[in-house]
Order: sequence, then structure tokens, then C-alpha cells
Amino acid sequence: MNQKLLFLGIVFSLTSLVGLTQDYSISSLEMQMMNNQEKESPISNSLIQLVPLAPPSPISVFPFIEDFESGTFPSNMVPTPGLQSDLTVVSNAANSSNFGAMFEGSSSLGWGATPVNVTEAFSYTDHVSKLEMIVVPDGSPGDLLLEFDVTQRSSFSTRYEWFRVLVNGIPVSDTVGNNYYQASTSISDPWQHLVYNLSAYQNLGSFNLTIENSAKYYYQYYKDGDVAYLDNVEFIYYSPILTPITNWGLYLGIILIVGFMVVRFRKSKLA
Repeated sequence: MNQKLLFLGIVFSLTSLVGLTQDYSISSLEMQMMNNQEKESPISNSLIQLVPLAPPSPISVFPFIEDFESGTFPSNMVPTPGLQSDLTVVSNAANSSNFGAMFEGSSSLGWGATPVNVTEAFSYTDHVSKLEMIVVPDGSPGDLLLEFDVTQRSSFSTRYEWFRVLVNGIPVSDTVGNNYYQASTSISDPWQHLVYNLSAYQNLGSFNLTIENSAKYYYQYYKDGDVAYLDNVEFIYYSPILTPITNWGLYLGIILIVGFMVVRFRKSKLA
């Protein structure tokens, strides 16, 4: 009898430990889909991980503009998917154009408890896909800026989709102070135009820039899945001092032209 009670106690303890590690934020529908394996992930990157990727060609001519309208990634941008994520150029990721880049997750494998912060989200490295670039500043006047359009979608939880930018492996903030973004709705997030000031790095000979995404499920696993759409990537130099001068030059030119026409009109009247 004592041995039976001991055995039942051990089973109860193990069951309790398993229960503590479960993510109780998972909905019954998501749990049912996971248990029944109703959908098989189309993504399998186990072989890709074994093949070393060529480094990206440096971005050294500015302005640099990439809208993905060729239907593929340029040599300046190297997509690096995880074992449970992917990054492709597709039509549904476009912003008022034909093509854009789509980050997506895969299956629930390798995704632990629902992350409560960005550090936890990107600790699930199998679900992280990256767009790698090398930037070589050319010394042009003004601040070097990175700009792009992005929108996000989420499946069962807005905490299944996270997005950020890194310079030399360190997360950086955009011009409004955000160093990451996550989906705020399931399918209704609008396109955002984000701007990153890279002037702190433009005196370096070169630097690595990474746009990365952490997502749980693949595109259309449930609703639109956990995805980020990226389009219209630009590296430009911007000078807030030169721009007003250029505008004043335009205004002065218009004034001179109008003045010249008025003088000619008066002379013709007097004649």
C-alpha cells in the first residue's frame, strides 16, 4: 500500500510540474489544431541551415532604394531563415505595388511559453528570420537614414509576431524611440513608414544592418498567420540645413522670374 501511494505521489508531482510549464494563454482552438496537427508546415529549413550563405554585397551607393519589384532579393540583401521561419519575396507583402518581403513563422516546434517581452520573443531563435545587409557610408553630407514600410499580422495572439532592426548585432530605435514592433491586431494593422537615423554609425568604414522578425506560425496557418510585410527599403542622406537653402533658392528663382515678367510687361505698355 505504501509503495502504491508513493508511486501515485510521484505521478502527481510530475503532472504538476508539467502543468506549471504549460502556456495557459493558448486558446482551446489553437491547442486543438496543435494536437490534431490539422495543418502541416510548408517550411523546412533544416537543409538550408547546412549551406553557408554568401555575404551580402555592400550597399555603398546612395540613395539606395529597394522595392522588391524584381520578384527576388538583390545581392545586397541576404535572407537568413531559421529552422522554424522563412523570408521570401511575395506579392501579398507589397505596399501598393507588385512585390514585397514577407517574414513568417512555421509550426509550434521550438516556440515555448508566449513571450511577454521582446527579449523572450527573439530567444526562440528557430523562429527568427533575418534580412542581412552591409552598409558602407560614402561620406555624403547630412545624416544617413534607413526608411521602409512595414505592417504585421498575428494568428492567435499579438505576442506571436515581433519585429526589430539591429546594427552590428545591437537593437536600435527608430526616430520615435521604438526599438521593436509587434502586431497590435490580428489582420487590421495599417502600413507604417519607419525611419532610423544611422548618423551614429556613418563615420565607420562599414557596419552590419539586420532587419529581423520572430514569429510563431506560418502565413495563413490561422487567419493571416504570424507575419511581417516589408517594402520600399531606402538608405538616404538627409540634411535639414541644406533642404531649406534649396527651398529658398527655388523661391528666389520664382521671384526673379515673376519680377522679370512684370518689368517686361510694363515696358511693353509704355511702348
